[in-house]
Amino acid sequence: AFALRLSPTGSALEQLLSFGGSENDEARGVALDTNGTPYVVGVTASPNFPLVNPFQSTLGGPQEAFVAKLNSTGTGFVYSTYLGGSGDDQARGVAFHQESVYVVVRTSSQDFPLVNPFKSTLEQFNTDAFVTKLNASGTGLDFSSYLGGLATDQAFGVVVRRYGGPFPE
Repeated sequence: AFALRLSPTGSALEQLLSFGGSENDEARGVALDTNGTPYVVGVTASPNFPLVNPFQSTLGGPQEAFVAKLNSTGTGFVYSTYLGGSGDDQARGVAFHQESVYVVVRTSSQDFPLVNPFKSTLEQFNTDAFVTKLNASGTGLDFSSYLGGLATDQAFGVVVRRYGGPFPE
């Protein structure tokens, strides 16, 4: 996987960070915090994915979602962690809001980590979307819940807004 930053005109590469382990690794989403620090999410099959201060330190299934916060220079991680259970988990979208990171995942894991869920079960033999809010340090979950019904459900993006505030037109 990799993350890069182009110049404002798109004519020059300002930063490039390539990362991953011994198997397939794909970045699938990126968000910036208020300081311009990037958060990258994706999917990895690498048991040796580069982890820094991880919430989850082991690969639990054939593919695991990952969440990584890059340092301010884009040369390494503040934190990076697996996120998932014993099934197939793929992070698809990420948003930053008030010191927390929100991640949406496609999962087939019956044991995805749950915290204060509004849906606590995955339908048998199914794939659901999943939404997780990591704390500011990336070391724990503020909430984590399945999303979806009886059929296959997927999420590809997430937007966070102030409670009660309108979506922009």
